[in-house]
Amino acid sequence: MTAVMPASAAIPAPVRRLDAQAVGPIHLRRNAAFTLPRRVKSALQAPSCIKENHSLIRDFPEQITMKPYLVALHLQHKSVLVVGGCEVATRKIRGLIEAEAQVTVISPRVSETIRLLANAGQLAWMDSIYRSEVLDSVKPILVIAATDDPNVNADILRDAQARHILANNVSSSERSDFTNVATIDRDPIQIGISSGGASPGLVRQIKSEIDAIVDDSYALLAQWLDNIRDSVESVIPTQTDRQAVYQDIVASDVLTVIGTGDVLLARAKFDAILRSHLAEKQVL
Repeated sequence: MTAVMPASAAIPAPVRRLDAQAVGPIHLRRNAAFTLPRRVKSALQAPSCIKENHSLIRDFPEQITMKPYLVALHLQHKSVLVVGGCEVATRKIRGLIEAEAQVTVISPRVSETIRLLANAGQLAWMDSIYRSEVLDSVKPILVIAATDDPNVNADILRDAQARHILANNVSSSERSDFTNVATIDRDPIQIGISSGGASPGLVRQIKSEIDAIVDDSYALLAQWLDNIRDSVESVIPTQTDRQAVYQDIVASDVLTVIGTGDVLLARAKFDAILRSHLAEKQVL
């Protein structure tokens, strides 16, 4: 029997995520100290012909519709409202649950995935049509209008913005306060890519190229760097000196050795660089 929450019921506290493969992360846990290696930077640089002929870009300013400000939101235990139960809504919800947000879904019809998530206590489902009053009861910090009716989505956007709540209309991004970006997830590293709506096809191509470069080796190195942060901060007092530790590790061949599969050797090199810096501080 499907667990359905009436519109007047209290919203349950969220539980841990159900699906480790959730799509669309929109937060980044504690940032690991990380600098892209030279080969990645070169892959992201614009061709020299574009740099030299940058007037080409100025000649067509109307082609770029908006310049978004990219952020990584920490949504743990924060209320997010999704109106709609279609596949688009389901994709958004997966990412929100991965971000450990407190998700409320309003829709008389939902996908099987949303039903399963509701039964598992991963979200609150209100089996009803949208009414603006729900914004006052749920008190979300984000609203996603993902129904199959563009007019309803426009109403939801208007109602949310009137209450100074950031909202996204999946039917039309032009008036939305935010949109989801293409992401590459190498936990704890997340890379977001956006063209501001100028060229989704180009974004897909860029994502494919970066995805081939930034493999799981980066994730492991980022985890190692994250794990030493507390100990490094307790021993090395200045940010400049701490950054030197991280930069020496990143600039070394540790990442390359991880990529060969010899994790033990890579960790030995990692630890040797760390010990050398600590020794300079007369810790060892």
